[in-house]
Amino acid sequence: MNTMLDEPDGKVYPTLYLSDADARAILTDAQPGDERMVTGTVRVASVSKSKNGEMSGTLEFVSLDMEDKDEPTAATKMYPTMVES
Repeated sequence: MNTMLDEPDGKVYPTLYLSDADARAILTDAQPGDERMVTGTVRVASVSKSKNGEMSGTLEFVSLDMEDKDEPTAATKMYPTMVES
């Protein structure tokens, strides 16, 4: 199984785990490796710092919208002349 954690460029990306209900609502036709444009509002639910300085936290998505990466965004639809070429 391919996962986004297997990045060939060696970069570490933040990961978002979706439960069954959330995945069914958002990932209708997505496959590992697909890129999507995500727009949303999050609320910081928790922030934790350990004695060794490592930090972790939890974000709650208040709203979330996901579109195909190459689809025009609302801004490009509203202001097509301002799109960079």
